Amino acid sequence: VGVELYSNGSAAADAEVIDLAAGFLRALGITEFRVRLNSLGGAASRQRYREALVAHFAPVEAELSPESRARLARNPLRILDSKDPRDLPFKASAPRVLDHLTDEDKAHFDRVRAFLDALAVPYEVDHAMVRGLDYYTRTVFELQDASGSLGAQDSLGGGGRYDNLFRELGSAADVPAVGFGLGVERLLMASPAPAPSRPYRAAVVAASKDDVAVQSAALALAKELRSAGVETHVDTRFGSLKSQMGRANEQLGAAAVLILGGNEIASGVVTLRDMTREKDDPDKQRTVARAE
Repeated sequence: VGVELYSNGSAAADAEVIDLAAGFLRALGITEFRVRLNSLGGAASRQRYREALVAHFAPVEAELSPESRARLARNPLRILDSKDPRDLPFKASAPRVLDHLTDEDKAHFDRVRAFLDALAVPYEVDHAMVRGLDYYTRTVFELQDASGSLGAQDSLGGGGRYDNLFRELGSAADVPAVGFGLGVERLLMASPAPAPSRPYRAAVVAASKDDVAVQSAALALAKELRSAGVETHVDTRFGSLKSQMGRANEQLGAAAVLILGGNEIASGVVTLRDMTREKDDPDKQRTVARAE
């Protein structure tokens, strides 16, 4: 599940996109989550921060994990993503990216936070979060499950701003952009169990395995009922009357079965069987006008 907003470099756009992501989780019934927020700044800020990280990690390179030693030369920001116990002490004392932002980048981040406060979106600034992909600029954020139900794999999704990505992909000019992606499976795991599906209120049964006119009438009746707000099923395999009735009763739990055959169509009626009544109830099955 993804959202992309192009051609808008405003800090307010960042805040609205984050608010949209948080609101979407709440709409799914996910209430225990946190919004983690940080800024990587633009090119100048990132270069400053890269130099600070290299200066911090280079003296202890031999003590880092092999993966982080490789990242030191390639992309030292990714060391901050490491979960390796060998890296944790050095991560904890690493310089903070917010301390290396240019004045312009810092002002953008301050505005993002002010807009989130105005939108009443709770968040926490996480200085170690870098969303390791190189194309991110300025705002980065992550939505993290806080219920504990997902264990260590607690990220529901995240995103940020990527103003330089279009140029990197060959565009002649930068296109400001901000967005996020959410993992569908993680959302399903974090969502409360859905309420049991309501049984179909009605099932339309075509009393013919071969008559297209009867089957067409069944389809039309089902569509009309759905348009009126009645949850209606029609078994388009058009098996025997017995099999359709059995499915409507045992598998679908339909409260009413509407039977259409050649005789009903010719007379402008429908045979209505009330599945909520006992078998010997004289009102269990009756004929009603099709118009009703």
